[in-house]
Amino acid sequence: MPSWSPEAWNSFGVVGIVVCMGAVLFLSLIRGWIVLGTYHREIVEGKDAALAEHRERAAVDAETMRDQARVIAGKTGVEDINIKLLQAIREVQEGDRL
Repeated sequence: MPSWSPEAWNSFGVVGIVVCMGAVLFLSLIRGWIVLGTYHREIVEGKDAALAEHRERAAVDAETMRDQARVIAGKTGVEDINIKLLQAIREVQEGDRL
């Protein structure tokens, strides 16, 4: 007799339905098909905190890049020559130490 026959389902009562629904509910909770509200709120709060931290860090990074761009744009040829001269002097001094 196939499992979909009316005779097989005739003995399937209220208790069987409750047990099957409980098993489906348990399986869906285990597999993550259904998420409890408290767990969902915890996950969303963690996501929001991570996004806020990312936004704060992005603001700090933007300020740093703005400062670096301002300094780089303000450099002149004289400053470049001074930097190269200082590096050459340091190299000579380090060579004398050896």
